[in-house]
Amino acid sequence: MAGDVRYQERGVNALALMNAWSIHSEWNFKNKLLLLKAEYHFTTRDINMAAKCYDESIEAAKSHKFIHEEAMTNELAGIFLTELGKRQEAHSYFKQATACYKKWGAPVVARRIAATIGMEFRTELNLTDPSDVGVHVGVEKMLC
Repeated sequence: MAGDVRYQERGVNALALMNAWSIHSEWNFKNKLLLLKAEYHFTTRDINMAAKCYDESIEAAKSHKFIHEEAMTNELAGIFLTELGKRQEAHSYFKQATACYKKWGAPVVARRIAATIGMEFRTELNLTDPSDVGVHVGVEKMLC
C-alpha cells in the first residue's frame, strides 16, 4: 500500500509538470497532458472522465499530426475499455491503433497488438495472419 501512495504522488507530480509545459506549448503537450489525465482518472476509477480524456487526447494527437501518439492513445483506450468489459468499443480503438502504427511505419508494433488481442478479437478482426492489421476504421466515441 505504501508503494501505491508513492506512485500516486509521482503521477500527480507528472500531471502538474505536464500541465505547466502545456501552458507554454499546447501544440506539443496538449495530447500528452490529456493522456496522463485519462490514465490518472482510469486508476482512480473516474470512468467518465477517463473516457473523455482518452477521446480528447486522440483528437489532439490527430489534429497536431502526432500519428504515433494517436496510435498509442488508441491502444491504451482499447485496454481501458477491455478492462471495463466494453469489447465492441475496445475493438474499434485497437483497430485504429494498428492502422495508425502501420501508417507511422511501425508494422512490428501493429503486429504486437494483433498478437496480443488476436485471440480475444480473432473473429471481429478477421485475422488469419497477425500481420494482416492494416484495415482503417473510424474511431467510435466511448459511451459513458
